Amino acid sequence: MKKLVSVVLLSLLAAAGFAGKYKPTTDDVNTFLKNTTYVVMEGNPMSAYNMKMKEIMEKNWTVTKFEYISASQFEQMRKERDKSFLVLVAFKFPDENVSINYTHLCALNGSATSKVTDMPEVIGVPMAYAKADEASFVYKVEGVVRFMQQHILAMKANPAILKNDMLEPYSDNAPKIKEKELWLTEKDLTKELRDITVQRKYYPFPLKVVTPEDIEQAIADGNDNVLFVHKVGPEGQRMQERVYKMVFGAKDGMLYYYDMHRISGSKTDGLLESDLKKMAKK
Repeated sequence: MKKLVSVVLLSLLAAAGFAGKYKPTTDDVNTFLKNTTYVVMEGNPMSAYNMKMKEIMEKNWTVTKFEYISASQFEQMRKERDKSFLVLVAFKFPDENVSINYTHLCALNGSATSKVTDMPEVIGVPMAYAKADEASFVYKVEGVVRFMQQHILAMKANPAILKNDMLEPYSDNAPKIKEKELWLTEKDLTKELRDITVQRKYYPFPLKVVTPEDIEQAIADGNDNVLFVHKVGPEGQRMQERVYKMVFGAKDGMLYYYDMHRISGSKTDGLLESDLKKMAKK
């Protein structure tokens, strides 16, 4: 499997900065919507990510004009304010005792900053532990891109949602999850929750353990009855690292749930009992 080792990511590892700390402004949103969006491709032209992003953009992206560029072109163009970008960026958290990088899919505006991580971020979504195979997230990326697009439009319509923690308020949608089917892969669950009896104890609503291909197809079909889990974690590599848990709509591009925990002896890499309990609340 191909690792996420593009020129963009490698160039960022030495300059990795804070993720999710920047609060976008109304001007950032307006600038992004006015500019052409340049979608940055991975170094391998046969990358599954590259092929999927081209398919996704042609099918879904309507908020701006867009073009595809290479990582090297991104480095040449990224300081121009009249350009915006959709790009995979590697972040780590230097203010925390963590040592790994996480890949985020980011909508950025051009800026004459020395670090890519200091460019104005309109929205960024965690996608994978940076050393993970691209296969760990490519099948879900269409749903994430749909969310990013609708979130950008929501910020335009309602500047009150411009916050540092832009994803957290979406958890107010959690009570709606049980109205539809919740789809996830076995790896999205902690080992304790892979027991169907335990699952039903904490979440007595429709929940299906499916394959990545099933989720990819539900998103492609725009299945309005399906919500899918997007879990990002270190895949058992280290302790005390972050695990992001999100639930997106397969059709509407809505984020229904967002939470993050750090791995510990009692909290491992996957959805926790507490997550299922939150989703099951009335």
